This record gives sequence, C-alpha cells and structure tokens, in this order.
Amino acid sequence: MNGERIKPILYSAIMALQDSMNDALTASQIEQISDRVKRYALVSAVSSGLASAVPGVAVLTVVTQTGLVWALYLQINKTIGISTKENVLKFLGSAVMTNLITNFGAQILTLVGASVMSCLLGAGTLVSFVMGACVGYVCIYTAAIVYLNLLTRVKKEKGTFDFSDTETLKRFVKNVMEGMNIKEAIKEARESFHDARKSGAFREARRNPKCPNPECGASVSSGQKFCSHCGSPLK
Repeated sequence: MNGERIKPILYSAIMALQDSMNDALTASQIEQISDRVKRYALVSAVSSGLASAVPGVAVLTVVTQTGLVWALYLQINKTIGISTKENVLKFLGSAVMTNLITNFGAQILTLVGASVMSCLLGAGTLVSFVMGACVGYVCIYTAAIVYLNLLTRVKKEKGTFDFSDTETLKRFVKNVMEGMNIKEAIKEARESFHDARKSGAFREARRNPKCPNPECGASVSSGQKFCSHCGSPLK
C-alpha cells in the first residue's frame, strides 16, 4: 500500500491535523497514517464480507467491529506521538461508529449498493459478499477521517490533545460529523475500496489475512477476534 497517492479528503484531514500541530508531522508519518487506515479498512472489509449473508444486514455486521476502530485510533495516536488511555479510545470508537451508522447507515448502503450492484448484478452470493466487504471498508475509512478531524478540533480548542472530559468529546464528535461532508467521505472510501480490489490488495487480504497492527502483521484465521501474537482486535 505504501507509495499509493493519498486520496483528497483523507489527505485534507491529515493536513488539517498537521496544521494544528504546527507542521510537526513528517512525510513518513503522513504516509503511515494513510497506510494504517487502509490496513484496518481491509481487515474490516474481509470480516464484514464473510459475515454478510445478505446485503440488507451489511451495516449491522460493522457495528460489532468497533474494536477495529479504536485499535486504528490507537495506531494513529502512536504515529503522531500522543498517548491516550485505551478506555477513552474505546469510548470514541463506539461514539463515532454509533453516530455513523445511526445517522448515515442508509446513505452508506445506498451509495455502496448502487456501485456494487452495477458491477455484480446477478452474481448471487458474490453480490452479498462484496457489498458487505465494501460497507466494512467504507465505515472504517470514514471513521478514520472523523477521528483525524476530531484530533484537529481538540488540539485547536484545548491547545493540547486533552481527552479527559467524555461529555466534551461526545459534543466534539457530534459537531465534527455535522460539519463534515459525510456523503463525499463515503464516496472517497468506496473509491479506495475499488482501488484495493483493482490492485489485488483486497484479494490478498482475503486469501492471506494478517493482523493490521503494523508492528505485528502475524497471520490470522477467519473468525478470529484477536491476534494471538499481539492481542490486537480483529473485529
């Protein structure tokens, strides 16, 4: 995945964070954030695809994968050099995913479904798998953009990465999502998923699943909830 061009909305979110940090991020850190987003989105894609017996329950399968969201948030924090308690990241992951599914679940299914069905109409089970996979990828990718914007807002308003007040964080999550163009973020996430399919990255992730933690990368088996090597959540 390294070397691929970072898509505009994801790039803008990273650069807004860079600006709030007074240009403290290196080019390598910027690339690493993008790479980590795609790693976790691919793991979610494979898991969601396998769990989606029918397209209509695709979004519901993603709700159970908040572990992947907060694990991704942890990796983003490590990349930019900030420390946050695990329970805070779990809270944020749950808040973002709940808000995303509650308010934009139908929109996600509509945008993803139209794209997938146009390519795979009549392919039976394959439609369900690819649609579920795409929804899984889109949710994690979009949740990452929300978090990057959240980090930027927290830094600008508090002067530091202060996550001590959960009520304030809840308000920040709500305000960030209301201020974002979620539809465009979802479209970009969907395009990124199609890029992963074209490049073979999704096929490889399905054939040879690995722990998304870049410090681990151990092989994992289908249905495994945690990496047996590093303990990272896999769904």
